[in-house]
Amino acid sequence: MTVKFWKYSLLIFLLPQLLFAQYYFFGRNKVQFEKFNWKVLRTEHFNIYYYDDFEELAEIGAKYAEEAYEEYKVKFNHVITVKIPLIFYNTHIHFQQTNITTGFIPEGVGGFFEFMKGRVVIPYLGNLAAFKHVIRHELVHVFMTNKIFNILSDHRIDNTRLPPLWFVEGLAEYWSFDWDTQSEMVMRDLVLNGNFVTLENLDNVYGYIIYKEGQKFLEFVSQTYGEDKILKLLENFWRFVTFKEVLEFTLGDKFSDIDNLWTFSMRQKYFPLYQVNYPHFVKARKLTDKGFNFDPAFYEKDGKKEIYFIGNHNGYSSVFKMKYDLENEEYSKPEVLIEGERDSEFESFHLLENSLGLSNNGTIAFVTKSLGKDVIHLYSIENDEIIQTLNFDDMITIRAPSFSSDGKTLVFTATDKKGYSDLYTYNLSTKKLLRLTNDYYQDIDPIFNKDNSKIIFASDRTAGEYQQKINLFQYDLTTKQIEYLTYVNANISTPTFSPDYKEIYFTCDYDGTYNIWKMKYNDSKQESISQLTNFVTSVYSFSFVDDKNIVTSAFEN
Repeated sequence: MTVKFWKYSLLIFLLPQLLFAQYYFFGRNKVQFEKFNWKVLRTEHFNIYYYDDFEELAEIGAKYAEEAYEEYKVKFNHVITVKIPLIFYNTHIHFQQTNITTGFIPEGVGGFFEFMKGRVVIPYLGNLAAFKHVIRHELVHVFMTNKIFNILSDHRIDNTRLPPLWFVEGLAEYWSFDWDTQSEMVMRDLVLNGNFVTLENLDNVYGYIIYKEGQKFLEFVSQTYGEDKILKLLENFWRFVTFKEVLEFTLGDKFSDIDNLWTFSMRQKYFPLYQVNYPHFVKARKLTDKGFNFDPAFYEKDGKKEIYFIGNHNGYSSVFKMKYDLENEEYSKPEVLIEGERDSEFESFHLLENSLGLSNNGTIAFVTKSLGKDVIHLYSIENDEIIQTLNFDDMITIRAPSFSSDGKTLVFTATDKKGYSDLYTYNLSTKKLLRLTNDYYQDIDPIFNKDNSKIIFASDRTAGEYQQKINLFQYDLTTKQIEYLTYVNANISTPTFSPDYKEIYFTCDYDGTYNIWKMKYNDSKQESISQLTNFVTSVYSFSFVDDKNIVTSAFEN
């Protein structure tokens, strides 16, 4: 394990989407559609650059940054003597147009630190907790690289080198936020399916895995050897040529012993999960075995049963369909219905976002990026063609389109130039667009109730003891009032009504990873929730096939 000499100018924050990045074709040219009028917010330790109507969120970001600065100057025993430039973009689509780096930025990049000029560049993704996490993550990079630069310079050693990437990103994760559901899902899958990478081999791995394994290793160091040893690893970095020697000197054990003890601790932690949890193949039948598949929607007409979904089987995301015979347990090979990411009309399908809806009368609504912003396409299953494309001037990103029961109205989440992620409805007959919410809370995955009088959605607007947890809420279209449907110390997403509309099913991370839960639907009060599945790794969006069967996308291997 040798110390890396870095030739690159960026330290990149990867979102969980980068678990799948190796299967995307990212070699696209960067196109700048917008001209931004930049403003500057100056604080004690930062110059914060933003544009348009982003001032409110820029001030929140400034608060997060100053809090992190005060914390990190203690953790690192170090101060930064110049103001740090922080550059905020309202949305990821705008962030992809940045000229701070010339390279194309894929959707899975959530921010970066350009350490040659010390600039931190971050998009707002609609969620305050995620915004805070990325700011803190990138500022760990700022402090770490600055401290190492000074240490190496003081000892007259080449100051262009850094520790291995798993340590750099692991530290940024470990000191920026607590272990979360995505992290737990990844580690469970790695350990339980025999894909865990030992310390000896971690230098040879890239992508999201090194963030999570690096974070978990530093947690192990803190618990086994003491939290103070993490800073000591940085302060002893100048002493040795290899990071293996730094670890042995600082922790006082042989590298092989450290590696074996960490590996054993991970097995000891995760293997017992199989006593109460099970892998997906035990309770479910696998319908696809190629690529990545999300947003399944079941449709039946005249005895013909089909599943539509967004998938990536060859490097390009597209809309797929497959025929399904539940009684005989027979299903066809998935076929491409709408091929994506080949031209500007279907520039991106947002593979890991909820972006496909299906009406009772056979119209599919799906979202793609087109010419620098998102649009909604309406596809007729009967006519086998796109019948309409909805383009809204003030919306930059769009997610989770869902139809009313009569198919006349769409509800969806969209992000405006303020960075607000809010709920909208659009009447396909009258062409009337109605904005339902208008604040910095993230409102996601909206659906109509049976009589189309209310909208159920997930949001981080939770207050009180469980502040910023994502719970279920209900918006009354008549009174325009919002009320809680759940109030739990967990994150909930993808609410879906049972076929009779008497229950709401949803994914919830109450037990450490996303499983399917349910609750009775009572539009006047909160009901208790109960767990339906107990998979060891997460499930994502799902759709009812009938009152006893669900088709879902799941994470495994």
